[in-house]
Amino acid sequence: MVDMGTPLLRLPEHLMVRHGPVLIWVARGQLDDEVRHRARDLALALADEHPAGVALLLVAFGEGELFKLQARRRIASGLAGLGERLQCMAVAFEGGSRWLSSARAAVEGVVEAIKDLTGSGSVPLRVFGERDEAIVWLNGAARRSDGRPLDDEQLGDAVEAAIAALPG
Repeated sequence: MVDMGTPLLRLPEHLMVRHGPVLIWVARGQLDDEVRHRARDLALALADEHPAGVALLLVAFGEGELFKLQARRRIASGLAGLGERLQCMAVAFEGGSRWLSSARAAVEGVVEAIKDLTGSGSVPLRVFGERDEAIVWLNGAARRSDGRPLDDEQLGDAVEAAIAALPG
């Protein structure tokens, strides 16, 4: 198993780590403004280190309440602020089918808000019901600074290590 390194953010319901140009975010709880700001700041810092851009992989577990319209707009604003430095984003929602359907709709709302803010839907963003599918897709959509594709076996191991390290 890959050592996930030192977490960039560790809260009771959220853990963020980096794997090359990928910010891995594992969540089991509600998204509040503090977490959203920290994710944006970490993605910006990572983008400064990777001129070719960064990718975001969010793995969310649960059946909890999803973000409301105002939160969707704030999330979209943060993502749009990365501009072309955000190569792509994969979101894996792992939970029951009703929650998964609602979660997909919430992300579609974020995508629409990004389009409204930027005038385009230029950031490849996909939603998955399983993290393995998200990892495979992200591996094909994101590139390292030298243009080579990511190594999905190492990315998968890093995601599993982050999940194992998340409290709860």
